Amino acid sequence: MPERSGILQSSAAVFLAMLAPSLHAEAQRVSPNLEYHILANAGYAWTPVTYRNTYTAPVIVCSYVLATNANPPATIRVDPVSASQFRIRVQQFEDDPNVAPSTVYCLVSETGVFTLPGGMTYEALTVLSDETSGSAVGWQQSRLEPLSLSASFSDPVLIGQVMSYNDPRASVFHATDCERRQNPPFETGFADGACVGKHVGMINTTRASETLGVIVIETGTVTANNFTIQAGRTGNNVAGVGNAPPYSNTVSSDYDVGMASMAGENGGNGGWWVFYGADPLPPGQIRGAIEEEVTAGDTSRGHINEQVDYWLFDDNNTPDLSLDKTAPTSTFAAAGEDVVFSFDIENTGNTAVTALALSDDQIGPVTCPETALAAGETMTCSASYTTTLGDVADGSVTNIATLTGDSFYGAGAPSASDTWTLTLGAGPSDLVVEKTVRPHMPGGYALPGEDVIYTLTVTNRGSASPDDGTLFLVDAVPDEVSVFTGDMDDGGPATGPLYFEESGTALIASEPAELAMSNSPIRPSTIAECTYTPIPGVYDPSVTFICAAPQGTMPGNTPDPSFSVSFRAQLK
Repeated sequence: MPERSGILQSSAAVFLAMLAPSLHAEAQRVSPNLEYHILANAGYAWTPVTYRNTYTAPVIVCSYVLATNANPPATIRVDPVSASQFRIRVQQFEDDPNVAPSTVYCLVSETGVFTLPGGMTYEALTVLSDETSGSAVGWQQSRLEPLSLSASFSDPVLIGQVMSYNDPRASVFHATDCERRQNPPFETGFADGACVGKHVGMINTTRASETLGVIVIETGTVTANNFTIQAGRTGNNVAGVGNAPPYSNTVSSDYDVGMASMAGENGGNGGWWVFYGADPLPPGQIRGAIEEEVTAGDTSRGHINEQVDYWLFDDNNTPDLSLDKTAPTSTFAAAGEDVVFSFDIENTGNTAVTALALSDDQIGPVTCPETALAAGETMTCSASYTTTLGDVADGSVTNIATLTGDSFYGAGAPSASDTWTLTLGAGPSDLVVEKTVRPHMPGGYALPGEDVIYTLTVTNRGSASPDDGTLFLVDAVPDEVSVFTGDMDDGGPATGPLYFEESGTALIASEPAELAMSNSPIRPSTIAECTYTPIPGVYDPSVTFICAAPQGTMPGNTPDPSFSVSFRAQLK
């Protein structure tokens, strides 16, 4: 088969990639130059995986999760097909499709040297491997390519991947210190160096040239962008899938995902790391085994102990949003009324949220001041809704607001929603005041020296209730009378000089808080200004105003609700 680069594909391969659906993936940005993917049920079919970051020259490293040693050996094939996505497949050597679909962890980095916010430095690069190692074809060190790094490290580890598909037959990543295949890269320190290549186990054939993705990381544990990140090397205690897996090593946290590669090659049959079991990353552990090909030679999958380099990630991001939708009213009277809604938004998570989009099912898209909020930040958006004839016919309208966003660090698309219902009323309140007078004694006459009863009646002939606590009635006492300050009805239902009644309301009023008098020459504007206390049981010419401020609700409906205030006075 002719060689080709890792970017080009045959037309048949392109067609297959177009047909294959995207894997269900949990994709996390660790930084603007680094992301990982947890790909569920990856199998033999090529499946595209979309980047979350934007890359110029991506480096990709993947690891397979072998659920049980009853499943056949599997290698991960990677093909970076475009600037926006790569594709993967799971296969055996010699392009054998007999594999068990399982979880695959993939790490993607831009080429270059980077330092994460917590201080961990790493370098990602690609290397062309034009020779093939293996038991049958030889483990000569001349088959490996020495790494030329731009960064300096104190105690580095190394992971890698065959990340092109120039040959449909599989090969796997191989790394040493350039001296012996058994030695891990950088065995005696950074100056010892590293060489990388590919091998085919015990198969007696070579492979076409392939591009290797390589990432070198400073050993340690850091916290960066709400991720706990650890790079390190296991003990020399990881044996084969055909032995007694899983083999566990202690790590510092409960990690979500990881990539790992064998460090050196102790076993002459050749092998590669696989995560192992239903939970390969339980709290404080990394579990795996060394896999072997079973196409040629020893097919037992047994393997002597190896060391493994790893890079692990624990996502502690919790993207979350809150949305509070409000309006100055919950009623409307007719079509054509404009109601202005306010939308209070808060990022209640611990990570930045981007690509914020607010919409209302009655209004449409709502423009906000910002499209991204840091953790704890807030903003307010506003939009107007105009009631329609349909709303009038329905008797109400409910607006549903929906807020969506994207978490830059950490997977997930946080969202929030809130509703507001406008209910049809028959119109505004319409308060009418009527003042009547009658003789105090039945059959009496309105003559000087006689008592009369004044009654002030307030009726709501509209359809809406006035706001609670806003009613205030004030009446100027006529100059020709003096107000009686005793029991206005001589033992009737009244007990003082002012008598309050209501009909069809929930209003209450009593002296002196809501029923009072004033001796001011100026009309009071609030009940608090009606502070005159007359001598009880006399006709007091000093009273100039009668005041009332009933509390409670006065709905608008039929029959018309009303309240009244009555007082007694003597004609001069």
